[in-house]
Amino acid sequence: MTVKEYTLTDVSDNLDGLHNMAMFINSGAYTEEIGDKILHHMLDKIEELQGVVSFMRLYPQLKADQAMNSAHYYVLCSISYIPDY
Repeated sequence: MTVKEYTLTDVSDNLDGLHNMAMFINSGAYTEEIGDKILHHMLDKIEELQGVVSFMRLYPQLKADQAMNSAHYYVLCSISYIPDY
């Protein structure tokens, strides 16, 4: 299974987008309908950003666990194969 490895650039890009939306909302140059849509979009982007940050926080441990499991599997396979002499 391949997983996108998020970086600080992804976090920065998400924050830039949120900042731009906040600046637009702060300007007041929109209709109520557009404001509602932007607010919902901002909430979706905040949730996405939370996911990216959570992934970045957990990924090093997941990667370490995966490496350890692979090493254990390799050792178990090596032990289970004992040639007959």
